[in-house]
Amino acid sequence: MRTHERYGKLTNTKVGELFMDGDREVKLARLLEQHRRKNKNDYSVLFNECITSLGAGTMIVSQEKSDLIYKELQEHFEFTFYGRINPEGHIFEELILSNLDRSIAKDEMCYILWSHGNDPVIQVNIYQVIKKIDDVLAVSPDVWLYKINEYVIEIFHNGVIRKIYKNKSESR
Repeated sequence: MRTHERYGKLTNTKVGELFMDGDREVKLARLLEQHRRKNKNDYSVLFNECITSLGAGTMIVSQEKSDLIYKELQEHFEFTFYGRINPEGHIFEELILSNLDRSIAKDEMCYILWSHGNDPVIQVNIYQVIKKIDDVLAVSPDVWLYKINEYVIEIFHNGVIRKIYKNKSESR
């Protein structure tokens, strides 16, 4: 055993053990792996595939902001016991998936909220969502496309799609 001085601190090591290139690489690899594990997202596989499919411009919202968006949606829209938005008291229209792109502006941004799982809210161009709707619906059986202070498009697992406006006074 030899004594080496390292950063002003004495340590006992085996000869040649300290600062060898192989050991540095191993230490670096361990540190990188620890960092990856620490920062690993716990998103579902289908969520990750959805994010990839939606492409550039898709932003994952922080958990704190996701919670606020869910809270805001629930404050402005009443939910039934089975998880649908109660459209009473709101102007709404039923839509058909094949015509959904006709009822929205191509440059609008929206939030996607999920009925099941712990995946965060994402912000994305709503037209991109419609183009990749199968990937979006794979993440959760019921999905809400929420344009804050304007409307929510509810896509329910039974195929019913409703665009529900925030206030009674808003027109179609």
